[in-house]
Amino acid sequence: MNSTGQAHPETVLSPLRKKNAKTGELYRRFEKIETFLNQLLALSREAIVLRCEIDDESNADFVPSECLVHLVRSCRDEQPTSYFERLYIALMKRILLRLPPAESKDHKRLYLKESRIQEGAIDSFQELLALDRTTYEERLDFWEVAFGMALKKLTVTIQDKVWRETNRSKPLEHPETGEILAHVVEAAGISDPFGNEELFKKDYREQLPAAINSLAPDKRRIINMCLEGFPIDSIDPNVVTISKALNLSEKTVRTKKKEGLAAMKKFLEKGDIQ
Repeated sequence: MNSTGQAHPETVLSPLRKKNAKTGELYRRFEKIETFLNQLLALSREAIVLRCEIDDESNADFVPSECLVHLVRSCRDEQPTSYFERLYIALMKRILLRLPPAESKDHKRLYLKESRIQEGAIDSFQELLALDRTTYEERLDFWEVAFGMALKKLTVTIQDKVWRETNRSKPLEHPETGEILAHVVEAAGISDPFGNEELFKKDYREQLPAAINSLAPDKRRIINMCLEGFPIDSIDPNVVTISKALNLSEKTVRTKKKEGLAAMKKFLEKGDIQ
């Protein structure tokens, strides 16, 4: 079916269905986004697609990514058309551009970890879109409200998974000297905070991975993000920080990190986490 010149079938924006876990209220698009969407929906499909394919954010006709997510979702009751396919490609391109690069600028080096993060994030988002085409997927509502934050949270989740899978197979000690390796010390985060030589004995070393994985999810994620090199906070608005990605204050992040390290120490000393 040729979509050129056709008007978009949606005339009135439907409200989002997902509730904010903290307030119990339904998520709402920002007024600026709703205004932009209403203006777009008055155009032909071809005009909508052409605007959505603009990559330059400084262009006055650039379409916010929140709007692009909504437009892709609004095709859920239709058979795939060139209109949907072009919108989908534009959306996936934006996501790919915002993920950690998987290769060097000269395209001569491939970064394995970043490649796995890209693949995992894209697969997860595509799964959400596929689910949304069969039944309303409320998790995508947040993407219509805060695309950047939603993508950051997804990226952090995938980074956490990749890090755990990667480090599961790493040795804990040097094969010749028997000394604990630097990545284990950093992973535990216990060299400076505790200054306890007992923690570096063989029995403790064998329990380090379990200590990390047994932390409460929020604390484990903070520890893992620290390992990935994310700063807790930054004055640079373009830097992805732990506090921004998890939507927590700097003080809360530091407190949870401290509590996580203390819990790890307790695990290593007693063999369990309360």
